Amino acid sequence: MNLTDLHRRLLADVLTVGGPYPLVLTGGYAVQAHGLVDRLSQDLDVATENPERMENIAATVRTGLVLSLEDVVGTKVRALADRGLARDLIDVRAAADRWSHAELETLGRRHARDTFDLDDLQARLTSIDWIDDAEFAAYGLDEESTAELRRWAQSWADDITERLHELEVDDDI
Repeated sequence: MNLTDLHRRLLADVLTVGGPYPLVLTGGYAVQAHGLVDRLSQDLDVATENPERMENIAATVRTGLVLSLEDVVGTKVRALADRGLARDLIDVRAAADRWSHAELETLGRRHARDTFDLDDLQARLTSIDWIDDAEFAAYGLDEESTAELRRWAQSWADDITERLHELEVDDDI
């Protein structure tokens, strides 16, 4: 087909990202694909038989493919346990209203490179106090939000301590 380089790249991306719908080429380039003309088109047109509203499809295509929410949160919990950066804690806290501590840990465990150790996660959560407030401020958190985030992290660390202690007691019985 006679496409500009930009349209060739754009078409490949749109058809890949729009794959779940599925999108098909229409308009000037579709006429060209069927051999009726050999001219450049001004734009790319796509169509689908999917019942989803086209503006919703367009929003998805603009965003691109996105990892599922559970997988995104799992990778962020894993990152929190592995490196414990301010941004990791902020992201996991943002998701914490949807899942319990144990569920967050399960999501993180699914994405662990090797093992997912609750002791490591607990250590990262308690070490949050060592992160300078300026690191949280760089992500838009004010003093009050940072303090709440630290309290939340400590609460989760305390929850892990309690559950680990219960496991030790059960093992002793």
